[in-house]
Amino acid sequence: MVRAYLPTEAQLQSSDPTQPARLRTALIAQASAGNPHPIAPQTPNDLAVTQAIDTLWNPLVQPALRAALVSVIASSSGVTTDAHATDSRGRPSIEISYEDAALGMRLSVYLDPSDGAVLESSEQPYTVTADPGLAGHDVYLSHYWTDTSPTVNPLHQ
Repeated sequence: MVRAYLPTEAQLQSSDPTQPARLRTALIAQASAGNPHPIAPQTPNDLAVTQAIDTLWNPLVQPALRAALVSVIASSSGVTTDAHATDSRGRPSIEISYEDAALGMRLSVYLDPSDGAVLESSEQPYTVTADPGLAGHDVYLSHYWTDTSPTVNPLHQ
């Protein structure tokens, strides 16, 4: 899956409304602007849900916006939820899944029930015509914020 639009904290706080109908419109606009030549035509519902899922994993998303994103996803047609799921590491989670018909992919996000943080996201083909190269999953072990820059590059230790 292409991460079409990766907003900064300032962009998230200034441009994304927390009222679900307005947020849905903003998500569709962001997805369309970030991917002007999609690999498959997507409906407005596809665009809103996939952009909301892509935005959810950003650790800069504040609680009010996170709640609004979940509301947009949950109120979209074709979405299923499981409040008693576990992610691939066995952690309790809330699974929200959506089948993107244009891509033939089932998009799932697993949220921590205590704070709504993303624990895992996955993309799995559900049709024989889906591109298996789009399949995969990401597991998040932790995310945090800091006001200090690292003194050592962790990639070169």
